Amino acid sequence: MRAGIEKKQILGVLTDMIHNLEVADANLQDTLTGIRSDMCIAQTERLEKIELVLDGLEKDLSAYKYSNAPLITDTKGLKLELGF
Repeated sequence: MRAGIEKKQILGVLTDMIHNLEVADANLQDTLTGIRSDMCIAQTERLEKIELVLDGLEKDLSAYKYSNAPLITDTKGLKLELGF
């Protein structure tokens, strides 16, 4: 040991370092848990919006499929003729 540094002082410094590492680890875990929770909530909200859009599209497609609506090609409108 160096002169002026006692074993108790070194043990005290090491104990403080361990305590600070434990506190930092706990804070990091809390932060990561919060971030993970926020990400899950955001993804759930996005999935719910996508589900609503897909449900609407499915209803529109099924309604169109079972209706007697004319096909787009059967409607009156401009027709483009190509000639070579």
